[in-house]
Amino acid sequence: MNELEEYVMAGYPAIFLETPEEERAIEICLRLAKKLDFKFVDWPQSGNEKSDYTKNPTTVLLDGLRLDEDERWIYCVIDFHPFLNSPNVWRTAKECFRQAKEKGVTYIFISAKFQMIPELEREVVVLDLPLPSKEELKKLAINILRDNELEIKNVSEASEAAKGMTLNEAENAFGISISKCGKLDFQTICSVKKDIICRDGILEYELSNQSVDSIGGLEKF
Repeated sequence: MNELEEYVMAGYPAIFLETPEEERAIEICLRLAKKLDFKFVDWPQSGNEKSDYTKNPTTVLLDGLRLDEDERWIYCVIDFHPFLNSPNVWRTAKECFRQAKEKGVTYIFISAKFQMIPELEREVVVLDLPLPSKEELKKLAINILRDNELEIKNVSEASEAAKGMTLNEAENAFGISISKCGKLDFQTICSVKKDIICRDGILEYELSNQSVDSIGGLEKF
């Protein structure tokens, strides 16, 4: 959030935020807007069943320039990357970004993966949203325990086991643990993480109590 804030305050008109955690990214942008006293709008509108998902992509971009000029804005646009290869879209985007800087609008595009086209490489900045910190995972674990009216314990162990997961993945792992064990269980959460890591067949996950100190003959490693 600090890095994102620096770019917004510096007046960057377009930021591409790469993350599979759409809801978490929107929440971070919303918190940032509140902190900076900016107005916030997103497309499609979060939780709004009437959002126009078929709107022309150039119209989506131009909507950012129609925002109230007396306010500073963060305009989040979700899953826009498929449209960027269209010459009409990227040409409109370049013009919108130029005007957005003058109007006090920051476009923040959120998608799981961006393949940036050469025409926009020098017009935008691309940031990665790191996976949740241990503190974020602890907060999630506490909320889930409270929602299930369970004793607040094993939170640190559960958040350690969930490191490397998205918030949604961790929430599912905590839910499975509570369903199976009636509590947050380290081994159960690790088992769920193993399934996630190994689902593409490329990596294998091994849970070990050994430390690097127990590996002989590899001091330099």
